[in-house]
Amino acid sequence: MIVFGKRNLHELLNQAPDPGVSIYLPTHRAGRETQQDPIRLKNLLGTAERQLADQGFKAGQVAELLKPALELVDDAMFWQAQREGLAVFLAPGFSRAYRLPLRFPERVYVSPRFYIKPLLPMLTEEGHYFVLALSQKEARLLIGTRDSLEPLELEGAPAGMASVFRYRATTHHSSSAGGRGGAILHGGGSADEDQPEELKRYFREVDAAVMRVLVNEHAPLVLAAVESHLPVYRELSDYPSILGGSITGNPDELSLVDLHSRTWSIVRPQFARVMLSATEKFNRQLGTGQASGQLGVILRAAFNGQVDFLFVPMGVQQWGRWDTNGAELELHSEPGDHSQDLLDLACDQTLRHGGMVFALSPDSMPQGCQIAAGFRY
Repeated sequence: MIVFGKRNLHELLNQAPDPGVSIYLPTHRAGRETQQDPIRLKNLLGTAERQLADQGFKAGQVAELLKPALELVDDAMFWQAQREGLAVFLAPGFSRAYRLPLRFPERVYVSPRFYIKPLLPMLTEEGHYFVLALSQKEARLLIGTRDSLEPLELEGAPAGMASVFRYRATTHHSSSAGGRGGAILHGGGSADEDQPEELKRYFREVDAAVMRVLVNEHAPLVLAAVESHLPVYRELSDYPSILGGSITGNPDELSLVDLHSRTWSIVRPQFARVMLSATEKFNRQLGTGQASGQLGVILRAAFNGQVDFLFVPMGVQQWGRWDTNGAELELHSEPGDHSQDLLDLACDQTLRHGGMVFALSPDSMPQGCQIAAGFRY
């Protein structure tokens, strides 16, 4: 399973699709509704086909463009491992499908660039984090959001400590047992007990598997393990964003609900600090020329690489046109020919130039603005 991260986002940003199709839909993990998910995708592809035809693309071009997604419709294995939402991106010679822990409303966008705004909660304040649950029995890697925690495939990880530890059999003779001996297995203790070197070897193999899954990731990682194992793993791990807070005790004894509740309480303040700092900075700088809540001003700054941080409301679109040459703004009440979501355009340009984007609920926007930004200069 692919973990969607900044590298995936920038892969989408770096495309120059002509045309590009972005499809979002909610999906289901179990129950009768799972049978409807491929039908929903097929219907959305039909919507994309009509939009492409209306824009003048020939039937052969459209068929070739939509082919990878149409193949997913009939792929039974693909639909057996769904999450909360599915995002599909199609362009000539390019296709990506991401199963994500976010629930999307059904949407189809056809434009010269991919529509990215629904993905932003994966990367901002209400973003994702990871949990590594370490026990003698197994090592489990999970991905979490505010609303859920679910397992990721940790390919190549050892199947518990027993698969790595060098067990040694010894014969213990007891005079009271008439000299009869029994085999005693040692190993499986904590870091400072029987097998510290074998424990480290186990953790190194686990960490190597973790790093293969989380390559280029920087989202917070929470450890869950017995207390004596935590410093051992921290010392040898190569992951750059292990949080100081952790869950102590045997994680096998916690339900997924409990594990999510306890880890989210650790991660949430970490997310909130970054956003709170940007909000305070925006409030201080508004009215000084170093921040703005005006869409035209922000678009101009975003295209010039000036936006340091940007706040956008989720579930809200502002349709219109932006003439980058003349820097002219034209607003539309609904999508039409050559219009686009200008809020998404501001996100696109901010991220392309290394800025930070916070995707918030509309009632959480700073100063009640439709869009808000702080500038580098």
